[in-house]
Amino acid sequence: MAKMVELLTTLMQRVLTLLSEWEDHPAGLQKVLNVIEMLLAISLEHPAS
Repeated sequence: MAKMVELLTTLMQRVLTLLSEWEDHPAGLQKVLNVIEMLLAISLEHPAS
């Protein structure tokens, strides 16, 4: 689970960087960010045993 969180956190940072660079076209990147946030929320709500 920790590897997934680490990967998603790194990906989120990159997407946020791209969003700041491409302010005119945020729709696709925002969708990616929403999915990342959803996956991170699931990992916190349902920790693996």
